[in-house]
Amino acid sequence: MLHAAYLVAEARAEEDSTPGIDGASRDQILAWHLRAIVGEFAVENRKSDASLVSRARQANTLMTSYRTWVDELEAGRIEYAHTTGLLRQTDLLTDEQQNEFGESLLDFALKHTSSQTNRFAEREAARLAREEFERAHERARATRRVTVRHEPAGMSTIFATVPTELAVPIDDLLTRQARELRNENKAEIEEYKLLARSASATDRARAEAFEPDERTIEQIRADLFCDVLLTSTPQAILESTVAGAPRIKATVNITVPVLSLLDADVAAQVDGLRADEQITTVLNGLHPMSVSQARQFASQQPALQRVLTDPIRGHVVTVDTYEPSPSLRAFLRVRDETCRFPGCSRAAASCDCDHTIAHAEGGPTAEWNLGHLCRAHHVQKHHRGWKLEQQPGGVLIWTSPTGQRITTEPKPPGPIFRLTEPSAQPGPGPGPGPGPEPEPEPEPGPEASSEPKPDRRVIPEEPPPF
Repeated sequence: MLHAAYLVAEARAEEDSTPGIDGASRDQILAWHLRAIVGEFAVENRKSDASLVSRARQANTLMTSYRTWVDELEAGRIEYAHTTGLLRQTDLLTDEQQNEFGESLLDFALKHTSSQTNRFAEREAARLAREEFERAHERARATRRVTVRHEPAGMSTIFATVPTELAVPIDDLLTRQARELRNENKAEIEEYKLLARSASATDRARAEAFEPDERTIEQIRADLFCDVLLTSTPQAILESTVAGAPRIKATVNITVPVLSLLDADVAAQVDGLRADEQITTVLNGLHPMSVSQARQFASQQPALQRVLTDPIRGHVVTVDTYEPSPSLRAFLRVRDETCRFPGCSRAAASCDCDHTIAHAEGGPTAEWNLGHLCRAHHVQKHHRGWKLEQQPGGVLIWTSPTGQRITTEPKPPGPIFRLTEPSAQPGPGPGPGPGPEPEPEPEPGPEASSEPKPDRRVIPEEPPPF
């Protein structure tokens, strides 16, 4: 099916002159069509359209360049995992080399595990491309990048694809510095152990107050990696025209329930706060993070931005020209959190702020006409047959090229308070409880206005129009 989707996208790209998009290459047009085609399947099956695009490209490579591999897969003599090394290395080879590569690697795969096959694929590709290694290296070097995969428990894994001549010294330097710090920590621990056995009361007190640094080598390597990136200025910046200017700082949004900023014991004493009403602290609206770390971040900021939420539904009410104002951008970023295409999880901070009704067609720059879309889905909305309408509260209704309607709603970041029926007992107040009807024309005086006070905790028939 994915190969069929690729063929349809390829045929449409051949026919598509793409009016209104200047300078779009054939590869870009193909990518737009492919994403539009697999997008509907992704929504129906709760898949990522980006992953399906990648799998469709891989399916096309197997079907067009390595048909014998497909036959062996269908016969069950190899597993799909065996193709990982094949698909990863094939871009580095010429068409002629790909044929030889596919045959030799398949012979190996039929007798070995997938992990062994993938390692052999790397060596075999290097052997075949030895005469064109420089050109192959330039192509590979052009793919260098840094990516982040978010893990459970508030942790993330950073992947850096860089030239080997840089990766090896980086790894070695981190290890050398970590060992040096670890040795210093061990020496300091031994010193304070001696103080603890000292006859001097002052030395013993110093030893008791000492907190040893017992981090492992791997923990220190990770900490050094983060410290260097976040606190140092790269040589390229020092030598550039912006040398001496303030460093560019990374920008993240941390949504912290206000009571989470209190000490845990203090927050537990706040009346009316139930355990199920506590909101997890999140980074960029997507990734849970430690509350203690959030408190530390908040303590270091000169000011905090207050986010007001609807107490009934929990939706964002407010956060404190073609281009939205800074305050409007902040509101939309907190409301949307991610790209609003169904199933897309790209953070709103790295997305375009799209006018649902195009600005050129009279659409205003207002919160009810704006929403975050990543660049790929932004292009798809305008040029690939998907339609979009926006309803109050940031509710978006997408219509696919085949007419399917999909609704996405902003996730409420605030607590949701459940209304209860009003109590039959009159509450305290300046006026008396229910009693006889007052006289139509009471005598003037302080008691004339003491008619019963209505119970203000009446549930409205309709929710307030926030």
